[in-house]
Amino acid sequence: MTNIAHNQRMHQKTNACGSLQVSCHEVASGITKIFAALSVSGDTRSVSIVSEGNKVSDIKKMIEPNNNDLLYVLNNAFFNYKSWWILVGPDSPKYVRILNNYKIYFQTSINSHLTTLIISLYKIYDKRKDTNNIIRIIKIVNKDKSFTKEELNIINEKYKSAYEIWEKVKILRHKYFAHLKYDMNKDEIYKDAKIKPDEFYELIMLSYDIFNIVRKHFNEPEIPLVSPTNDLHKLLNNLK
Repeated sequence: MTNIAHNQRMHQKTNACGSLQVSCHEVASGITKIFAALSVSGDTRSVSIVSEGNKVSDIKKMIEPNNNDLLYVLNNAFFNYKSWWILVGPDSPKYVRILNNYKIYFQTSINSHLTTLIISLYKIYDKRKDTNNIIRIIKIVNKDKSFTKEELNIINEKYKSAYEIWEKVKILRHKYFAHLKYDMNKDEIYKDAKIKPDEFYELIMLSYDIFNIVRKHFNEPEIPLVSPTNDLHKLLNNLK
């Protein structure tokens, strides 16, 4: 387990809180600025592998923060999970009066955060061959002889665990968030998915782990996780 994932999971156990985005557009813009400000340093090695479609894919480009749409989507999932969880999780009762005073706004926010979370998590492991996804990284890494057996075992185990959770996300996405299954209501769909809130978080952190293990292999620093949790607490406290 990478240090950043370990720290985040320990935080999840001790303080199950999240962070609110004033708007998804503003947070998306913020993520872009964060990526633009990141300095990517380390070994300049680049491993090129012939992937599906006979196109040469540069694995280094697939794991760099700058201009990386896949990592952008993963960060978006992280931001929206934190946003949603602080509004519906264990911390929410202390803000109940504020949530009720601005009921329509926060109901809309909660729904928007959850919808964006589901759609983002689905994208990351989308199996279509014409999409950018972690599965593509896994395939390339397993063909790269510079990775040790131990590294590949860890990556593949994390991918296996992540994919099991993603299958649950897929049910929610297909039957409710992207489409509406006509013969099932919302409660039935959630019951069918059998997913727990902390599994959303686990899927996000497993995905970061995969990125960071590959980055470490190329002597690149871990992806920094930037959470707007403090901003949300300030916002809610100012509304008291």
